Amino acid sequence: MKERPILFSSAMVRAILEGRKTQTRRVIKSQPPSFCPYLTRCGGDFRWGWSDGSTVDFAWHPRGNGADMDSMWMTPPHGIPGDRLWVREAWGVGSRPDPWGGYDGIEYRADEGFIDPEEKYPVLECRKVDTPEGVCLGDIKSGWRPSIFMPRWASRITLEITDVRVQRLQEISEEDAKAEGVEPFVTVGTARDKEWYPEGYRANFKLVWDSINGKKHPWESNPWVWALTFRRAQ
Repeated sequence: MKERPILFSSAMVRAILEGRKTQTRRVIKSQPPSFCPYLTRCGGDFRWGWSDGSTVDFAWHPRGNGADMDSMWMTPPHGIPGDRLWVREAWGVGSRPDPWGGYDGIEYRADEGFIDPEEKYPVLECRKVDTPEGVCLGDIKSGWRPSIFMPRWASRITLEITDVRVQRLQEISEEDAKAEGVEPFVTVGTARDKEWYPEGYRANFKLVWDSINGKKHPWESNPWVWALTFRRAQ
């Protein structure tokens, strides 16, 4: 079992905490070219094999155990079933008032969740806390920090991967879109409006996706993605 970090927005962190989010989709960094002859090595470290103009044949295997060289293979960068992901989210140190005039713990911006470090880490006489990485919380400037700067010791959510798939983004089903933790999109207007602007989880997932990935990999480009299914491990 391996552990790897993964970034989530505050909205998605809340969905995980509420049990509404059990899937996430991440763009495959080395996208196949628009045309790649069958079983020809094209781009990155992946072997892409096209059976037609839109469907890719693939067979990934756990960390090199018995590769079938007649198939496309790739190594899931986020891990395989059984591996774990620790969540990086917006966080802060000393972001709550402390009557003693110092830091008072670790807070999480998504839901204002709070961890008293005196319960999680050993406390020194100076009321500073040594983390597993040897960082003294009392020496960290108070205030909010972006998720990308969250260290492992500050993470409060650990996920266990239960399934990994490769698919085109637009192949997501209504059920899977709901598992992404989004709310259903509701169209207000006439029957014609509802025909033009479909309702449901998938419709809202499209909007959420473009708000995050629209510049590089918009919904309309239909990129290949890793579809990860997970459950809370912590």
